[in-house]
Amino acid sequence: MPYANSHLSAVDSKRVKCPLVNDAELSHPPFIRAIRTAAYEEGVEAGDWLEHLYNLLRDAESIIDRGNGPVDITLNEFEASDRDFDTDAYKRTYERMRDWFGSNCCSPVDPDKRAFVRPEARERFRILATILCAYYPERARGWPRIIPANDNDLPAR
Repeated sequence: MPYANSHLSAVDSKRVKCPLVNDAELSHPPFIRAIRTAAYEEGVEAGDWLEHLYNLLRDAESIIDRGNGPVDITLNEFEASDRDFDTDAYKRTYERMRDWFGSNCCSPVDPDKRAFVRPEARERFRILATILCAYYPERARGWPRIIPANDNDLPAR
């Protein structure tokens, strides 16, 4: 799971809450288009996106909230596993992630094509979108979010 439970401190309770991107948003073309446009406007090269995500996550002013409490986002979805390093497969993982960032973050969005997220990339896109929303809370207010009225669709803990 790309996020874990966290606890709020007194300082954190005054920070803006950013909802974790949900499944409905991952299927909502206007939201996907807004995230890809925002990522493209960052002007970051494909090979530099992972470090950029770490920096955005570190510097985000918002608390990422699941609806029933804050979560800590990890970027493990983008990293090679220990097993990959044992077999030198980490090079392929790096190339695959660089290609993914290139396709999702480094090219302009074609307004004539339907925006979608491939099933195998949903968690990566959720992490990318959540971090962008947390880092740019004012800007994200203009994005077509789908925030559930309750947490009935959240996975059990």
